[in-house]
Amino acid sequence: MYAKLLFHALLFFVLVPGVLVSLPPGGSKLVVAGVHAIVFAVVSHLVWHLVFPRR
Repeated sequence: MYAKLLFHALLFFVLVPGVLVSLPPGGSKLVVAGVHAIVFAVVSHLVWHLVFPRR
């Protein structure tokens, strides 16, 4: 349980717009936030299942 919480907290921090990258460059705040929300959801789902496979 704590692993999942820590995983998502760290991933959220890394994918906050402006920490590593802002996608798309020069986009409005709303567009950047939307793109980062989609990236977070996709990366979170894929990496979670790769790192912690179902038993």
